[in-house]
Amino acid sequence: MHLINRQQGPEGASRTIGESELYIEKQGKVDVYKLENDSLVQTSSFAIANKVPYSIGTVQELRPDVYIYPDIYDFPGMREFHIMDTNKRQCTSKGTYPEDDKRFKRREDFKGAYMHSLQVKPDKSAFVVVYSQLRRIRIYDKEGELCHDIFLENEVGNYKVVPQKPSERYWHFGQSVVTDNYIYLLNPDKLGIAAAKPRCNILVLDWDGNLVARYKLNVWVYDFFVDEVNNIIFGSCWGNLKKDVFFSLNLLM
Repeated sequence: MHLINRQQGPEGASRTIGESELYIEKQGKVDVYKLENDSLVQTSSFAIANKVPYSIGTVQELRPDVYIYPDIYDFPGMREFHIMDTNKRQCTSKGTYPEDDKRFKRREDFKGAYMHSLQVKPDKSAFVVVYSQLRRIRIYDKEGELCHDIFLENEVGNYKVVPQKPSERYWHFGQSVVTDNYIYLLNPDKLGIAAAKPRCNILVLDWDGNLVARYKLNVWVYDFFVDEVNNIIFGSCWGNLKKDVFFSLNLLM
């Protein structure tokens, strides 16, 4: 499913892999696909927002006919995420940002600084919000109520609010992968204006927000996914060989 996700789908669309589905979203319209005999077969489609000229990001199922997606820079209001009931055509917005937007000239500048992603636990009992430029994650229950608000302290970019100047911001968290057991976070800790170097971390947290492992890699990781049955992380990366390669990493937990 991960391989096909990279190979198929319209340009400029967001893609989210569910438990056995692939959600492809573009301009607020979501097409749902299942894998049958190594091919994608469309099973349904729905709209989660008024038509917009861009992709709104990851769309994931919370429960039948109810989907969740993160806030982005030009959505109205100051909520972290939005829950759409596609049957009732009702949208509920929840979650509070770590601060208000008073330090920033424009709200879209504030939301750009506080960009974040969202991943739903496979058993649909919880989800996690991960901030890209802040060492902060939040774990919510399936109703959207906050359970854990975690700040992961570190020696670089250890600020409690995102700096106003983009040149002072670190890229703390990139891709996230979740299972029923753990939350895996790609953690480059790179100053945004600095060149990428062949190093990266993958942090592992449990669903109570406890840091249980930190893997320090001597490569720059582009993308990864986790196979907990065989205790392996697979991904693509760039390293000292100055070319893109695949990698595998044995999980020690």
